[in-house]
Amino acid sequence: MHNDEDLMSISTLAVHAGEHPRSDGSAVFPIFQSATFGASIGTDDAYDKVRYTRCNNNPTQLQTARKVAELEGAEAALVTASGMSAITAAMLSLLKAGDHVLVQSCLYGESCKSKGC
Repeated sequence: MHNDEDLMSISTLAVHAGEHPRSDGSAVFPIFQSATFGASIGTDDAYDKVRYTRCNNNPTQLQTARKVAELEGAEAALVTASGMSAITAAMLSLLKAGDHVLVQSCLYGESCKSKGC
């Protein structure tokens, strides 16, 4: 059984992927510029429902991650605030204590500094 997104061209998918539901009936998903959001305190899952831009989980970031995941045919995606945070997240998720990383000499400067090049 196919869903509607299986039948969409890449152009249509780029516009519509991951956009359900839209906020307050808007024609396009809004960009949330707030850094922090209210949360229900006192519930068992209150910590998991905290939305904070630096945690990469505000509504805009979550929407963008859903769209990227659908475009890439992936289960999920992570949107980060910078290239450095993307590199760090990737390396911390893949490496364990004692692992070594081989990098080329023209690696981005800050990445190189953090890796001890």
